[in-house]
Amino acid sequence: MGSEAMQTQPIDRILERTARLVALLVGISIVWQMLRPASPFLAYWGIWFVVFYALTIGFGTPTEHRTRRIRRGLIGVVLLGALVLSAVQVYHHKEETKAAQIMATFEKALATRLWIAYEPASVDPYENEYASAEEIRGELQVLAGDSFDGVITFSASGSLADIPRIAKEVGFRAVIMGIINVVDNEELSAAISVKEYVDAYCVGHMFTDYPYSQTEVLQALDIVRSSTGRPISTTLRPNGYLVFPEVSNAIDFFFPDIHANWYYDGSAHKALKATEEYVREVRRLQARYPNKPVLLKLISIPSEEVPGASTEQQYQFYRQVVEYVESSMTFPERVYPSYFSAFDLPWKSPERGWPPGERYLGFYDASGRCKVASVAGAEVRVVDALKWSRVVTAQERVGL
Repeated sequence: MGSEAMQTQPIDRILERTARLVALLVGISIVWQMLRPASPFLAYWGIWFVVFYALTIGFGTPTEHRTRRIRRGLIGVVLLGALVLSAVQVYHHKEETKAAQIMATFEKALATRLWIAYEPASVDPYENEYASAEEIRGELQVLAGDSFDGVITFSASGSLADIPRIAKEVGFRAVIMGIINVVDNEELSAAISVKEYVDAYCVGHMFTDYPYSQTEVLQALDIVRSSTGRPISTTLRPNGYLVFPEVSNAIDFFFPDIHANWYYDGSAHKALKATEEYVREVRRLQARYPNKPVLLKLISIPSEEVPGASTEQQYQFYRQVVEYVESSMTFPERVYPSYFSAFDLPWKSPERGWPPGERYLGFYDASGRCKVASVAGAEVRVVDALKWSRVVTAQERVGL
């Protein structure tokens, strides 16, 4: 019997220690789940306390001397933990304040810049051809000469990663850099490497149409935010942000695609009505997330290749959009327009599966010439439709 008891004692001790270890892990899990929503720092401190308690009390035989030592240790842990927690919370508050200031500055840019989506006319992603730095500089100078001072890109592949730097050099005041492939580490690294020229990032465009998941978008958003400290977003349709609340909670501003369906009717009237309907959807989005600004993306209409399309319809559409944004009592607050596209893009051809009209969305043709419309017997440049304003003139905008 004595021999059997001696053999079972080590087993009992192993089982007892295993049970205590399991209890410790369960305790840590419970503390994490309870405190993490309130504060990650409070959760870490709680886990620290649980581990200390388990190691000093749970594993050992209590004695009077040991108990006094444990009490002093616990008091020390509590005081040190409170000090560390206070310091971390102060740091966290400073970081939140800094982020809020950055976001306030960015929203001012949303409200005061004339935003244009830009892709070099000579790019052909199907052939892996990218514009030279000189071509990009020349095209951006054309845009800057027509009062555009906020530029939006779609990708950081190849020479496209140079656009933010060149844009700032030629006079653009703000840049939103796009990352089209969120699972491409090379593109992510290229975009992050030029953060000093970038005011915000759009990480992914309509991920529901691309071979990457919501989880991968969230991971890329986290990487870009932690690496750059810049405001971040991703593009969905307005109701898409309601369908994917995790994405909506992870971004700083909404950047919805409100590309009208003008594929069979290129009239300004139909495109304007479709744009107004998307703005109504944005109102519903704002009701759910009232504290985030909205930059409307891909406001556009083609100049040809679609029934009814013309430069005259282009001019009328953009003129009506500007009037709607500037003077309509129904246009929501903290919602700002951007326009698409700077230049016609020949690579978006029907032969490659693109819908008709997609390659003729530019304010300028593929050779850089400004499109011209005949309005009331006079020739006007399509881009000049954007200069009408009840509030801010193009000349005043330069000084903002």
